[in-house]
Amino acid sequence: MLDNPPMLTVHRGFRRPDRALLERFRGAQTSHLVDAMEGRGALDWRIKPLDPARAEFVGPALTAFAYPADVVAVQGALAEAQPGDVIVVANDGYMGTAVVGDLVIGMMHNKGVAAFVTEGLARDRAGIIATGLPVFCAGIVPTSPAANGPGTVGAPVTCGGIHVRPGD
Repeated sequence: MLDNPPMLTVHRGFRRPDRALLERFRGAQTSHLVDAMEGRGALDWRIKPLDPARAEFVGPALTAFAYPADVVAVQGALAEAQPGDVIVVANDGYMGTAVVGDLVIGMMHNKGVAAFVTEGLARDRAGIIATGLPVFCAGIVPTSPAANGPGTVGAPVTCGGIHVRPGD
């Protein structure tokens, strides 16, 4: 008999880099880091900051895979996030609904998350910018996601064409 899959799978216990090591990257130009990685590491060109004035951040990746049109993995990542984490959400590039909006981004900001990055879309641009949290996405759409799952937090993902592991 087939069982229903879990709504959310969370992988805990990945190693976050030492904070002092991360701080050594603050202020480094992204292009220099990509050059040092032999041209790898830059996300798809369509992923851009919602607010160019808030485009700089440093922190370890907390990865999540959100099923297209679903927010369960984003909520799970919020629950698992530690101050300074960068939440990176892959969604297979689905562009039918937002991955996140201003309410969840506000909660991330309040929790001390350093930034939010997705290959998908966001909603509530003005509200997101008002939070002050750096948010990178492929665009804006007014439609909300559902909360049905499945989703995964803390496992490797491919976001914007780049393989991202938790702690990267």
